[in-house]
Amino acid sequence: MSKSDFTCNIFLGDLYHPRLCEYQCSGTCCLLRDTLPPSKLVIHIMASGKSRGKSKATPANVGNPPLAAGSNQNPTATPQNPVDATILEELAKLKEQLEAEKQAQEAAEWRAAAAAVASSTGSGQQTTPQSCEPIPKPKGSARQGFCLIEVMGLQNDEEQYNTILHDVRDLIHGVKLNWAVDYREQPMQDLGNLFAVACDMHPILANFKNDWATSEIVIGHIKPEENNQAAPPSATNETTRPQPKKRHRVHNEDEVSRNERVEG
Repeated sequence: MSKSDFTCNIFLGDLYHPRLCEYQCSGTCCLLRDTLPPSKLVIHIMASGKSRGKSKATPANVGNPPLAAGSNQNPTATPQNPVDATILEELAKLKEQLEAEKQAQEAAEWRAAAAAVASSTGSGQQTTPQSCEPIPKPKGSARQGFCLIEVMGLQNDEEQYNTILHDVRDLIHGVKLNWAVDYREQPMQDLGNLFAVACDMHPILANFKNDWATSEIVIGHIKPEENNQAAPPSATNETTRPQPKKRHRVHNEDEVSRNERVEG
């Protein structure tokens, strides 16, 4: 039986489209399988001569290429769809883009809050950083080991130093740090946002490596009890203790007249 004895009739809707099969009707439409979705094709095999006993092609066979002679390929195995990998890659890129937009929005909100605080406190104009090399933290802490205002170089500008302290305290309220929790247990993201906004408000804070100057100010604010300990009472004795003033006795007229008679 020759190739021309078989014809593939593609059934699509109510129309039949006869096409000549190039592979003696192997059950797959070899001419339209790449142009029409397999779910819409139902192939009916018809022979003009003697039948070779081929059954009707099922939708499962539609869209699969004919098997070569002697091939060990599993006819039921379906090739991997490259569309799935493309979709997963696009979803990963979309997720990264959304995360970047979220971080940018949070940074913008922080900068807007910093601008509002700066305009209300009048601290918009500050000393710009003069050193390109970050200043490392000295040994000890601002409470034990060194004086923060001197290390920051603001001993001759106490007004700016006090403004920095005030603004950092406002930022602590803004990020809602827990005043009763140790500094090392505070959320790192909140501290990072605080450091970034503080540097925008006061560029001089960017001179200090790893924001250690700002962290010292934060530590001083969230632990006020360590900075405001009551001084022990001084050892005073009775001689150094201030004495109450002596009250002058007021004499009435009878006492005055009696004293005059005694003297007379």
